[in-house]
Order: sequence, then C-alpha cells, then structure tokens
Amino acid sequence: MQFKADGQQAAKLRIVATGLAISIFAAHVLWTGLIVFLLQHYYDHRLINIRKLKSFEETGTDFSTAFFRTAITDSENGKHAIVFLGSSFTYGYPWQEGVVFSRVAARSLPDLKFANLSVIGAGIRDLTEHARCARATGKKAFVLIAEIPLVNSVGNLTSPDRGFRTKCRPHSSMSWPLQRSVLSQPSGTGWIPMLWDEEAYAKPDSDISITKLPSTYFASANTFQAVRSQYVHDLHNYLQAISELGETVWVFVSPIYMPGIEESGGDQTPVAQQIALTFEVCKAYGKVICLDTSGFGARRELFYNLTHLNQRGHRALGNWFEQQILQHGKGQPLEPPPSFPH
Repeated sequence: MQFKADGQQAAKLRIVATGLAISIFAAHVLWTGLIVFLLQHYYDHRLINIRKLKSFEETGTDFSTAFFRTAITDSENGKHAIVFLGSSFTYGYPWQEGVVFSRVAARSLPDLKFANLSVIGAGIRDLTEHARCARATGKKAFVLIAEIPLVNSVGNLTSPDRGFRTKCRPHSSMSWPLQRSVLSQPSGTGWIPMLWDEEAYAKPDSDISITKLPSTYFASANTFQAVRSQYVHDLHNYLQAISELGETVWVFVSPIYMPGIEESGGDQTPVAQQIALTFEVCKAYGKVICLDTSGFGARRELFYNLTHLNQRGHRALGNWFEQQILQHGKGQPLEPPPSFPH
C-alpha cells in the first residue's frame, strides 16, 4: 500500500511539474508576442537601441535584419523603401525620433517607406556585419543611404577597446528572426527598460557644447598612418556589403564640426585628410554614389557637439536629403549641400 501511495504522489508531482513547465513556456511565448508587437508597431521608423540588448554583439543583427526585412516588405506592398544605415549620428542621438533627419526627410514623402536601422557606437566593421545579414535576405531598398562614421571606424582600429565586435549570425536572415531572437533571450521584464526609448521624450534644442577631448579621440596623422591600409580594407568591405542592399546606394561621411576640433585642443588637419581619403576611396569604388556633406561641417549652429547635430542641423540635413530623393525620383542629378539659413 505504501508503494502505491508513493507512486500516486510521484505521478501527481509529475503532473504539477509538467503543468508548471507548460504554463511558464506559454507565458514566455505570450510575452514574446507582446514584445514583438511593440517592437514592430512602436519602432516602425527607427530601430530599437540594440546596444541595450544582452549579448547584442551576437544577437543585434537579428533585430536589424528583421527591421530591414519589414521595411522592404512594406515596399513590396506598394511603398518604395528608403533605408538609412549608420551610427549614433544617423540614429539621431540624443534626440527623439520625430526630429531626426531621416524622419524630417520622410514628412513630405508619404508614398515612401522610411526606415532608420542605425546602431549607436557602430563603426564600418560593425555596419558591414549588419549589412551582410540584411543582404542575405535577398531584398533591396529603393534607396539605401549609408553613413561612414569616420571617428568610430578609425577609433576602433587605433583603440580597440573603444569598439565592439558585431557578428552576423547565419540564421539572422531567415524567416522570423525577430521572434526567434526575442524567444531566445529570457529577459522577462528586462525588456521594459530596453523598449523604453530614452530619446522618446521631447527635449529643447541646444547650441553646441565643446569640451576638451582625449588626445586619442581624433587620430593624429602618425596614428592614422599606422592603420591606414586596414582602414581602407575595411572601407572596401563595407562598400561591397552595402552596394547590394539598394537599387541605388548613397554614401556619406558623417559631418564633423571641424573648427570645433581646434577649439577642443585638437588638430583638424589630419581629420580633414582622413575625410578626403574616405571620399576618394568611395568614389573610386564605383558601385555607389558618394555624397559630399562636408559643407555641413563648417556650420557651428547645426551641431550639438563635435560629431552630432542639434535639431536645427537635423532639419537642415533632412530637408537636403528630401531634395535629393525628389531629384532622384525625377531622374535629375543630385546637388551638393546649399547654404543653410540660420
């Protein structure tokens, strides 16, 4: 009789354990569904800040690829997709999405789908991995507008501890990468702060703030010379990866407020030389259109700090990109940045 009772007790425990496991799994699936819904509906223009994700170096491409796939799917449903790719400059740090130049460009072009899949802190090595994963989907944007973040890209070579190491996971380009990635990250309520857009609330515009930077922030001529060949190699890899992501691909070097480098105690000459080399390599590649945005770098009133625009700057750059898109749609040549009003 004792053995029978023990067996019944064990059977009950197995039933309870099985029910509990099923309940936990079901709750995880339902929570995943909610997170995916929020990601798809509240981040339909700008990618979530994937730097907040656990193991974002390994899983970040799942999110950027899903975002790219969604944008192109919308375009296949009747809207051409204009996709922006870049670092915190193109992401629009530190501003809310509504004032970022990609959103400004979109306002008067409702028949186009705009998507900004930029990654804060990324250099061209990181962006190359995101582009390779997106390329594996076999889909293309109508126009891809890709940033070359010079400071991050050179800094990752001269000071490796400044960067991170993004990896394109082979399955990122497969169907349902977003759902699978969320399911595989048991973050629970940890998703709540990750979904909170720190730049979602409105901030007042700001004039430029210039502080003394570490001497290694901008690479000196000697420092850059030591990594020049590797930088050019990385740049070729990046251009090759993005050249297949759009029917037309535009590339620009993120503007830097050049006079401010001197004001912060640095030397702008080697930075100007690095920008010139980058533009030269870009033009020589031949499969992309290289946009000269250097004119923005002379206008103090457009910058929040040396390497990021304020809201006035985002309006100026967004309006300029809007004109480029309109010119492109008419089959007319693109124009250099005009003189901007204060």
